[in-house]
Amino acid sequence: MWMQGTTDMALAADHYATLQVQSDATQAEIKRAYSKIARANHPDLNPSADAKAVMDKANKAWAVLGDAEKRKEYDRTQSGSRRAKGPTAGDISRWTPENSDEYSRRIRDGRRLGEEATVSGDNYAIEWVAFGNGDDTVERAALTCNGECLETENGVEATSHPAASDATHKRFAGAHQEVLFQFKGAETKRDQWAKAVGEIRTAMCKDDPGMGEGNTVAVNGNIYSIAVVPFEDGGKWKGQRVLMRNGAAMESLPMGAVATRFASSSDYDMFFSEKDQLEDAVHDLLEMRPGVWKQAAGIRSDLDPGDSVEVDGVAYTFGWVEWSDKGVTKRGAVLCADGTPLEMVPGRLSDKDHRGTNLENLFRFRDHAGAVTAQFDQLRKARRDLLSAVVPMMQDLAEGDVVRYGDADLHVENLDWRSPYNTGKHLTLCWADVALNPHFGTITSEGYRRAALSEATTLARSGPNIRNALRPIMTPRADARRISEQRRQAAEWQAQQRQMWARKDARAEEKAAKRAAGGGKLRGLGRLLGGSGEGAPPEDLPPPPAPATAPLPRQPQAPERDTPGS
Repeated sequence: MWMQGTTDMALAADHYATLQVQSDATQAEIKRAYSKIARANHPDLNPSADAKAVMDKANKAWAVLGDAEKRKEYDRTQSGSRRAKGPTAGDISRWTPENSDEYSRRIRDGRRLGEEATVSGDNYAIEWVAFGNGDDTVERAALTCNGECLETENGVEATSHPAASDATHKRFAGAHQEVLFQFKGAETKRDQWAKAVGEIRTAMCKDDPGMGEGNTVAVNGNIYSIAVVPFEDGGKWKGQRVLMRNGAAMESLPMGAVATRFASSSDYDMFFSEKDQLEDAVHDLLEMRPGVWKQAAGIRSDLDPGDSVEVDGVAYTFGWVEWSDKGVTKRGAVLCADGTPLEMVPGRLSDKDHRGTNLENLFRFRDHAGAVTAQFDQLRKARRDLLSAVVPMMQDLAEGDVVRYGDADLHVENLDWRSPYNTGKHLTLCWADVALNPHFGTITSEGYRRAALSEATTLARSGPNIRNALRPIMTPRADARRISEQRRQAAEWQAQQRQMWARKDARAEEKAAKRAAGGGKLRGLGRLLGGSGEGAPPEDLPPPPAPATAPLPRQPQAPERDTPGS
């Protein structure tokens, strides 16, 4: 086979062949290979002449390949030599799909998803490819050329990508050494980018319980965001945080990762040109987020999920959000701006309708905070006014009452409510799906909601009209209730009178009994005459006055006055 022969011959005289590794081997693989040869041929363990020669070659190879800078220089030299010795027309004529498939695998091994190289106008990339259909489908990373897959899976061609044509395979056969060289150069460049990209990603995820997923900042119209890309590792699915630019991954991913698109060299060039602005935007994100979280939590107090106001075209909604906390899906209500939570969410967002922190929304909320607070205050006041108008009617209404009012029915339902202090069913007057007396907390009955700002304002002003609409139901019940109340009051008054006369009769009988037991009026007469008498005085009579034995006080004399003429 042409390709196998060419590859073996190219590697026979180089350091990679000496250490018995491929030219795209990692530093760890090279170190392990050298250690294996050293253990088998070290002079202390193997004093033979052949072992010494093998060890000398291995030491020379390790001196070059073990040093990253020396290895890069060596690769450039070897690559130029290989390109000069590229396959001839006769070599290409002996090309077969099996040879192309085998060498494309060698190029792909050790690479990461998204890596790419451009050779002679053809774009070679490592992409996620599916082979086969149905239950026999196999998905893995593969080498592609202009979107055409250069590999097969046990003879099965790709189904997610078009299979490479013969012309594409032949171009690859003539350029495979250059492709390998370009991939190694791209890998080196990606290593240089990785540090700068990682710093931005780490900053955007700082102090975020949701791993920063969905956090976005915009620079010159380009959207930088954090995405958690899933990948399979040992049969288990895991997630890796990645910085995205306009939806393209800016970082290399594990082989099992599932991503739609990867950043190109131009994306990285633009990233470095915008790096200073991006760092400023991320700083603003981290600086503003805690204050916004606190302010938003204060605004949404006493609101019901689904409540919403609009300011300058931005919808601020207090709604349900789902997140994943250690694999457990949880649910809570937070204040959002156009689907972006303005409060801290304690986990990774699992609701596709919501995203992470958006710097643009934070800036807008800072400007809109006063108007948002004012509108929500108006909503609370309108609901209180509506409550005041509706509550007096509830005493004359019962579950199942229905009358027509405007475009919908006024009907009374026994709805489920939940509040921090009470949970249960409460009689509620509804207009269509709007609950008019929502003073128990959050409605948990499906299909019903609290009144929005415009609805609450209109319905509160329409209180007299609502009462008139319900009058045919309320009037007979009010009359019956009034008559029942009058009868109750009359019966209560009669009972009080009977109790009062009963107490009087009891006291009179008690006094008569005491008089009979103590001699009646003769006892009092005996005391007045100085006798001792019999019996004790009744308790309800005051004791007799004490005798006046003390002398009367002397009256003051008037002062003498001179008479005229004396």
